[in-house]
Amino acid sequence: MAVTQELLEEINDAARVLGIAPTTLCQRALRHSGLVRRLERGGRVTLETAEQLRSYIRDAKADQSSPAAPPSSSPLPERAL
Repeated sequence: MAVTQELLEEINDAARVLGIAPTTLCQRALRHSGLVRRLERGGRVTLETAEQLRSYIRDAKADQSSPAAPPSSSPLPERAL
């Protein structure tokens, strides 16, 4: 499988998991929403760009799967009337 096709599949899979469009994912990760179209047309990316994108995907998936902070166990202060 070509490296470009592999990267496109990673982008599409991550976007599906995160519930966003592939172009939105690339915009958030690289500030480059046109990357998907460029890759679909046979364009290439540097190794640095690919790693930056993959790092963003890993972090975004980790953030999504981490549980929300538990609510504070301290009681609410009473209001003075």
